[in-house]
Amino acid sequence: MSDPITTALAATFRAEMARQQIKQAHLAKMTGLSQSVVSRRLNAKDSMSMDEVTVIIEALGLDGAKVIAKAFDEAAMTQDQFGLVAHNPGVDIEAEQESTEENHP
Repeated sequence: MSDPITTALAATFRAEMARQQIKQAHLAKMTGLSQSVVSRRLNAKDSMSMDEVTVIIEALGLDGAKVIAKAFDEAAMTQDQFGLVAHNPGVDIEAEQESTEENHP
């Protein structure tokens, strides 16, 4: 099972592949990854290594910084749906928790 970031990356990659009409077998050839690895990563069965993320981003011609930022944002939203609060440096966690408790008794 994969983490929320991998799930978000996989969704982004599948959407871009559909837009460009690229099949998994072709992406495997473009990246040098095996078709089974590509399948498992695109279906978020396993976490992706940074090397795998990089070669897929390059093969699809995507902006890596935007893709990764989007994945982190989507992962944070997914976690927030379950009542989890992502820690941001410089934020007073105790004040954040008190505010959350006041708004959600």
